[in-house]
Amino acid sequence: MYSTACRAQVPPALLGKLWDLAIGSSKADRLRAQTVVVKLPDLQERLAQALTARSFQTRAVAAEWMGRLGDRRAVDPLHAAAKKE
Repeated sequence: MYSTACRAQVPPALLGKLWDLAIGSSKADRLRAQTVVVKLPDLQERLAQALTARSFQTRAVAAEWMGRLGDRRAVDPLHAAAKKE
């Protein structure tokens, strides 16, 4: 019996595209991609960077997602982004 949990990994070549979908304009694609990239170790850093994007929609998606995650590390980046808006 195989007792070790299998964990699918995202090929590095797909990470950029998945991230684009996760913060993109298509809500259906965005939610599906978010379920994958939420497991990435650098998620909070990527979301904090998205808060500085030129696109208001990207910033809004990032802020909403950070709030939904409820991670305390998001407080400072969200506060800084709110001051800039």
